Amino acid sequence: MTTTTLTYDKLTRDQALLLLDVAGLWHDALICHRDGSFTVRCGYWGEPEEGQTLLLDLAGRLTTRTRAIITHMRHTRGETDMYIELRF
Repeated sequence: MTTTTLTYDKLTRDQALLLLDVAGLWHDALICHRDGSFTVRCGYWGEPEEGQTLLLDLAGRLTTRTRAIITHMRHTRGETDMYIELRF
């Protein structure tokens, strides 16, 4: 029995944007790094305290729908921006 693993090797910006759309992840900015990783900035409307819960929800959607590997997530208390660093 063969198992196939879904991997994405050095995606272009357009391909990464398409995967973010598939995951249902809105974003304000997508930063592409030379090593093939990406940083996504997501702003949201609402109370700053809701950010951590929202960040975990977005991370869950990314990992289950696109098999992204999240290397770092950041939400600063009192701000309405979240950052997710990932690899596809």
